[in-house]
Amino acid sequence: MLAIASELAEAELWTLTALDYIAANGVSHGWTAMLHYNLGWTYYESGLYDQALICFRKDEKFQSVYGDSQTLKISRYAVVKTLRAMHNLNEAITLGRRVVEDAETAGDKAPFVCEELAECYATVGDYDMAAEFAARAYEVLSGNPVFVRDESERLAKLATLRRFIQPLDHCCLLPPAS
Repeated sequence: MLAIASELAEAELWTLTALDYIAANGVSHGWTAMLHYNLGWTYYESGLYDQALICFRKDEKFQSVYGDSQTLKISRYAVVKTLRAMHNLNEAITLGRRVVEDAETAGDKAPFVCEELAECYATVGDYDMAAEFAARAYEVLSGNPVFVRDESERLAKLATLRRFIQPLDHCCLLPPAS
């Protein structure tokens, strides 16, 4: 546990040092966004969802001004995933649906966002919508050899969710809210 804490503290220190350098030297906004995004994942993986969301929202703000539709989609995926982890499911669904709609307009199926939406809908008990978004994610991700190889559990969950019609008493998609 101490190693995790020291890794987090070190990541924070280096990120804040880099952000100070960027602010003082007028370095590209892309670096600022990337640093917030990467620190957000460090917080997320440490279970510090409030801090992760702050970082991801900062990245989202930068991407909405300086990024393109792809980088903005990736940024918002991180926000949606974090909102789900925080049990802010309605907000996650609202943003996730907007991301998917924007992506589809650009010809992108946004499978990772669809995966998050499937999880959110299943958790709130909307099994038809969970199945719809799981099927959309599964369609794309099952054709990705790297995802199939490295994320077999996630793919199996999507396969189950796409056939999800009624709740499974033994299925727990999120830990109980504390």
